[in-house]
Parts: sequence; C-alpha cells; structure tokens
Amino acid sequence: MASNEASSSRSSQLRQRAVEATTAFVNVTKGVITPQDFLSSQFTSDPRITEHGPAWSQSVVPIFGKTYKGEGCIEYFEILDGAFTAHFAENSFPGPKEVVVDAEAKGPDDRAGKARGVIWMSGHASFTNKKNGKTFKEIFAIRLSGFDGHAKIGHWEFWGDTLSAYAAVEGWSQLD
Repeated sequence: MASNEASSSRSSQLRQRAVEATTAFVNVTKGVITPQDFLSSQFTSDPRITEHGPAWSQSVVPIFGKTYKGEGCIEYFEILDGAFTAHFAENSFPGPKEVVVDAEAKGPDDRAGKARGVIWMSGHASFTNKKNGKTFKEIFAIRLSGFDGHAKIGHWEFWGDTLSAYAAVEGWSQLD
C-alpha cells in the first residue's frame, strides 16, 4: 500500500511539473520570462532539450535534429525566437489529468542517481516565420524524462511537423 501511495504522490508531482513547465515554456515564447529563468525553475542542473527532425532540414530550420545541453539550451530559445513567433492558445497544452505519466519508468536518458518517471503529452500551436510571414499549424508530442527527486526535468524532447515548418521557412503554402 505504501508503494502505491508513493507512486501516486510521484505521479501528482510529475503532472504538476508538466503543467508548470508548459506554462513557463509559453511564457518564454511570449518574452514574459527569460530562457534562463525557465531552465533554472523547471530543469535539473544538467538540462537537455531535443527538437527531433531530419538532419537534412537543418539548413533551413536549424533547431531540428539536435540536442541542446546545459547552457547550450539558451541557444535553442535564441534560434526559435529568431526564426518564429509562437502562437499558443489557452488549451495548447493538456491539463494535469490529460498528461500521461509513468512514475516508475526509466527514461531513455536517465542516469544513475536520477529519480524515475516519464511524461508524454501532446500540444498544438501555430508558428509564424519572422522572415516571410508564413504561418503553419503544428501538433506535436513531448516527452519529459531524466527527473530529479524534486521532479525537475532532465530532458525535454519535441516531435513535431517538421515538413510544415520547413515549408513555412521556404515560403511554401501550408498543405492542408
């Protein structure tokens, strides 16, 4: 019974972190908080952010297919902010009951000494290319893992619609 209670408490802690982190992420894209504040409040001391995507698209959308580590995570936000204006709706990210949490799972990048837990969630937003004004809609998946004992995030991973982002940067019309 005590194990179930601990797991339930950890699940609640991870769910709360997911909601806080996505809210803070939106606030970074709006310029309400700095990337440094986001990282220090939501991540472990060794943060990683991965924007999954094909390497061939990096010449057009340089954040794709790369993992940013430590202070390099600031570069992720600089590139994102330099290329796109993000448009998040109030419901762009799920609420705490809509986040998939496995409090006991070991994430793919967990190292010894890190607390367990993996979160999966989806989100949606639109992004406007700052150079040509083209906007694309995106539905994306996020995996959070590598948590510490305080549920701070070790690794935040995005999987999105890289073709739509590529098309917007290239100035093509979005395919519907």
